[in-house]
Amino acid sequence: MRRPRFTAASLAALLVLLVPAVAAADVPARARGSATITGGDSAAARARALDDAVRQAVDQTIAAALDPKVRAAAGDIIKKRVLRRARAYVRELRVASEGADEGVYAVEIDATVNDTQLAADLRALGVGVVPPVGTPMPDEPVAPAPRARPPLALLLVEKDGEQTSATFGRQAQSGDGGAAAAALGRELGSRGFKLVRAAGLDVPVAASGETGPGQPLDARQSATLARAAGAAGALVGTA
Repeated sequence: MRRPRFTAASLAALLVLLVPAVAAADVPARARGSATITGGDSAAARARALDDAVRQAVDQTIAAALDPKVRAAAGDIIKKRVLRRARAYVRELRVASEGADEGVYAVEIDATVNDTQLAADLRALGVGVVPPVGTPMPDEPVAPAPRARPPLALLLVEKDGEQTSATFGRQAQSGDGGAAAAALGRELGSRGFKLVRAAGLDVPVAASGETGPGQPLDARQSATLARAAGAAGALVGTA
């Protein structure tokens, strides 16, 4: 029998529920940005000044999280890989003051920076973030910790001719779900996800009309089973 092959695209098509395991943290920051008014275009200068203020707000947050020596050594990668997309880390911003003076447009903002995502991306780039105050500092550099993945419940039904197997429910014997579930399990494991078993668990009654095309469970059933299995989310589908 030919072993099924699953790509990243097919995995994404099956992902119907993911409950975040960790809430994002927000850090307030006040920053000032400016831009030269060119050709009398104050609107364009204001937009550039806002971008500059956002970069300054994110840079302030980075400076508070990094040792100055680490910050200096990683200055180029921070500028090119983080600050150029600073808007992605700002959840909210409010203009506190703005105005033009002698050909320069200046803006001061109050911003809310997504500190958790910023720290995770810095670690992914190999830039170490300072641990909380009071944490013992090792003598030797420590490799950045891998990004934590939420535990998932694989809720899969595989139909092969007249034979049907599933990874969940009272009728699931081994809970392996067949070849498709095994292939998905290997793929998810290689990506750092821990799978939890849902075999033997009662399946909640479905809400009428909520099951998506090709899906064996609706969103409420999937969420209930995932929680019962101790998972933070579920990957649901048929093969």
